[in-house]
Amino acid sequence: MRDQERMATAPDIDAAIDNAYRVFARYRLRGRIMVLSSVSPEHEQALVKTPLCDLPREPLRAYTDSAHDWNTKVEEDLKYLLPRYFELIALGCFPRDLELALRRLSHANYRDTWRDEEAKAVDDAFVALMRLTLEQPLGDVRALLYHSAEDLLCMVAYAGGDVGMLLSAWDDDRSRSATLHLAHTVSEANLPEGRLGNGMWYGLEGRVVAEAERVLHWIGREESRERLERACLAEADDEMAGLLSLAEAIVADHLSRG
Repeated sequence: MRDQERMATAPDIDAAIDNAYRVFARYRLRGRIMVLSSVSPEHEQALVKTPLCDLPREPLRAYTDSAHDWNTKVEEDLKYLLPRYFELIALGCFPRDLELALRRLSHANYRDTWRDEEAKAVDDAFVALMRLTLEQPLGDVRALLYHSAEDLLCMVAYAGGDVGMLLSAWDDDRSRSATLHLAHTVSEANLPEGRLGNGMWYGLEGRVVAEAERVLHWIGREESRERLERACLAEADDEMAGLLSLAEAIVADHLSRG
């Protein structure tokens, strides 16, 4: 299925999570889960015995942090757990550092190897999470009450998802909130040095660094500068107008340097 088709039908977050539960309902732990000794017996029992929709964050955090080989059983375990991951991320209660929460998913190459329905469910959830993130007040991001749009992009990059789909969703969202998130991302980046603000993009995996370059190109476009300028002229809040003006100036300077 083409990326555009996957994105065009992406539901809102509640529908995306409900759909993920439906699509991955065929997978069961069947009384055991593949973990190493880094997962305590208590957390292992919670993972196996707790209904998925009620699974607390801490057992899933322990599972996320555990290291083990990739095989069919591990892949099926992850498919079983994915809907709860999406749910906790939507609530801002992600199981560990958001950027690495679904790093294990990259081993699956899900967009090429999973059933179309499964791959679409993951893509829809990622896009729906992006839309939800862009709706969050910027003050929550600054107060670390919720993750930033850049954090979510980094997570999808580590998961082996298509960051471009999320950027397209951001382009489509012309709300004040989404534009303020753009201004925040620009202001946190170092465009002259070609680096985004979140250091998790760098130093671990080359493919993730490549996706960082993709995001840098997107925020540094003339389209972004024009969007920031228009928003600044229309902004009534002095603090937010200052942020938009700063971000527009950063992008304008970047463009002037070629």
